[in-house]
Amino acid sequence: MDQLPPEAAPFTNARIATIGQTQIGARPVDHPECRQWTQGVWSAAPLKNESHGVLGGAFLVDTTNGAFGGPMMSESIVYASAPALDQLAATPPGQCATVRLTDGQNTWTDRYEQVALPRPAGAWGYRLRDPSGGYPVTWAALIRHGDYLIEVRLVARPFTADNPDAWASEKAMLTDLASQAYARAASILG
Repeated sequence: MDQLPPEAAPFTNARIATIGQTQIGARPVDHPECRQWTQGVWSAAPLKNESHGVLGGAFLVDTTNGAFGGPMMSESIVYASAPALDQLAATPPGQCATVRLTDGQNTWTDRYEQVALPRPAGAWGYRLRDPSGGYPVTWAALIRHGDYLIEVRLVARPFTADNPDAWASEKAMLTDLASQAYARAASILG
């Protein structure tokens, strides 16, 4: 990529340091190696020393009337070499199956659960959920498109605890968001 769009920045750019403010996720307390699953692929991409990598189109959308009172989604697109994308698109190691998280004020435990997504082709997803139901479920979808990895993250409030009907609707929402993100990215990136 010789010329970057204005929305994109190399991993070495200072703008990337503040990208976490536009993404959904929580910092792991006990397993820093779980960061890319708890905070998103953007958080691990700079750690991979992929000097030619590009992060673009990262944003957060809050679809409620009040701050963080309903569904929120974030999207990021990582451009990198095939080996780096393979690492970023991998499932987490065993120590990330259950991980303690913090938002800076509270600490809780989330369980990682892989989720099958019906579309787009090649997409896979997971959710991070607090078994006590005290914190919202974070959903994530990952889709590879050539030299790009697209990640869509979703948190739906109010908390869904152990409500399978709510989980089905949240999974459907994640599937739709991932499909739309993939279609939009594929049309722009080729």
